[in-house]
Amino acid sequence: ITETPIKAVVLLSGGLDSLLTLAELVVKPLHEVERVYALIFTYGQSSNTEIYKAREVCEAWGVPYEIMPINMRGTDTSKEIPARNLIFVSYAASVAKDLGFNSIAIGAEPDSTYTDSSTRFLEEANQLLSLFDLQLIAPVKTMSNKKALVLRALDLGVPLHLCHSSRSNAVDGNCKTSSLFLRSLSQVFHNGFLTPLEILGQLSGMRYKFNLDRKEFSIKYFENNS
Repeated sequence: ITETPIKAVVLLSGGLDSLLTLAELVVKPLHEVERVYALIFTYGQSSNTEIYKAREVCEAWGVPYEIMPINMRGTDTSKEIPARNLIFVSYAASVAKDLGFNSIAIGAEPDSTYTDSSTRFLEEANQLLSLFDLQLIAPVKTMSNKKALVLRALDLGVPLHLCHSSRSNAVDGNCKTSSLFLRSLSQVFHNGFLTPLEILGQLSGMRYKFNLDRKEFSIKYFENNS
C-alpha cells in the first residue's frame, strides 16, 4: 500500500490533533498523497461546535467531507467512550473501501493515555485493516507533545482559532482537553502579558490562506487583516 500514493479518509473531530493530521496530508505532493476525504462524526457528543469547526476548515481548504451520524445507544457521550476510535475506524474503513481509498488517518495525540490512541492500538488496528488492503496512519503520533503540535500547526498555517479542542462548546480551560490546548498556546506564545484565551482571541483576528492549486498544494501562512 505504501508504495502507491495515499488516498486517505481522515477522521476529523475539529480538535488540534485531527486538524493537524489533515494538514499533514494535504501539504504532501501528489505523488505521496493523491486524495483526502474528511469524515466527521455526530454521535450526541457534548460539543456540537466541533462539528461546525471541522466543517468550516474543510470548506475553507476545499477538502471534501461527510458528516456521518452514529447512534451510540446506551452510552454516556458526555464522558470518554471506551473503544470510540475503534468504532470510528470501522466506519471509516467502510467509507474508504467505497471510495476506493487505501488509508485511514487518525489524529492520535502523542501523549494520550487512552487505549484506543496508544501505539499498540494503532499497530494492531493497522494489522487488522491490512486484511482489507487498508492501512491506518497517525502522522502526529510520533511528535513529542502538545506544544510540538502547536508549533507544527503554526508552521503549516493551520487556523488555530478554528481548533475546537474541548469537551464542551467552549475552549475555556474548564475541561482537561481545552486546558492542555490553552496551556500549549501559552508555552508557544509566552510573553507574560496575554492569557491563553487572549492569545486565542488574537489568532481569531487573523485570516489564513490556502493554496488550492494541487500542483503546489500547501498551507503556508497567516496574514493580518490590516
